[in-house]
Amino acid sequence: MRFPQAWANIASQNNILRVAIVGVTASGLVALLISIKFAFKDPLIIERSCYSSIKSSTTSQEPTKIEYEQFIKEALSQRFDGDNLAQSDYLSIEELANKTTEQNEMKKRTVRQKIIVNSITRKDDSFIADTDRILAMGNLRSALPFPLTLKIQRTSRSEANPYGLILFNVSIQNQEGGKNESK
Repeated sequence: MRFPQAWANIASQNNILRVAIVGVTASGLVALLISIKFAFKDPLIIERSCYSSIKSSTTSQEPTKIEYEQFIKEALSQRFDGDNLAQSDYLSIEELANKTTEQNEMKKRTVRQKIIVNSITRKDDSFIADTDRILAMGNLRSALPFPLTLKIQRTSRSEANPYGLILFNVSIQNQEGGKNESK
């Protein structure tokens, strides 16, 4: 093989390699852009049941008003109802401790209590819940107004806490002066 012919073969191979490198680089950049686009998209949630369906095509991690109301009803039930066992996923550590001491005191007096939520309104960073407190001692029952101010914190959603919320602080609104008393 002659030297000019060998040199021509090497030059031809270099050109083919350059085209291949440009092609691989371009396809890598396209794949990178597509993966970045999908990374910033909201997740697609599929509800599994007898017939699987897409729950919502664009889901937001921000809880809705309905989710807040449902969460408050469940969390207050876990916090105050004597029959309901408290889950640590809905209540803060302080509220769990408050429930335990309150329930121990009520067991000593053989009193049961239940909370009924009438309405919930949002005020700045807290919620005001108009509730009725039903106290039962044997066959005797009494219902009392029990207005509460609630502070709620956000957390990540999980199977145990699908709302992504935690009841952080509960305080009782005083009827006369409107003052709050921590409970």
